[in-house]
Amino acid sequence: MSHRIVPTISLLALGLALGLASLLSASSAESATKPNVSRVSVAPSVLGPRTKGRITYDIAAASRVTVSLQKQRFGRFTSRTGCGAPSSRNRGGKPCSYFGAVVAKRTASARKGRNTMGLARRFAGRTLRSGLYRVTVKPRNGFFRQAAFKVRAG
Repeated sequence: MSHRIVPTISLLALGLALGLASLLSASSAESATKPNVSRVSVAPSVLGPRTKGRITYDIAAASRVTVSLQKQRFGRFTSRTGCGAPSSRNRGGKPCSYFGAVVAKRTASARKGRNTMGLARRFAGRTLRSGLYRVTVKPRNGFFRQAAFKVRAG
């Protein structure tokens, strides 16, 4: 009498294997579509007293986006801390420039692809004074991009 050995896989083991495979494929697809921002631009690059501009950016997946503005500041360079606000301690340092704290911030929903946001002398309830500004577009779970523009006195 010969005994045949038949390989059998339990239904539980098969279900676990299929579930694990679906989890692995879902996590790789999720990481491939992170809401990374690319191509941030401000047009026109100089805003006058009555000029309205537009912030344009591309995003890889739909996400909540934070757009923040920083104003250029002028300071003094020290070897210990780099460029900082002028003070009596660093008055002998060379002049330099840096972008200070966030002046204005606005949050919006962005769809996949190209998105635009209006830009005027008043942004997020704040009046922008003349000078150079840096706009930062950051999605909730992705990488940010930056662009610069000027506000002219008027």
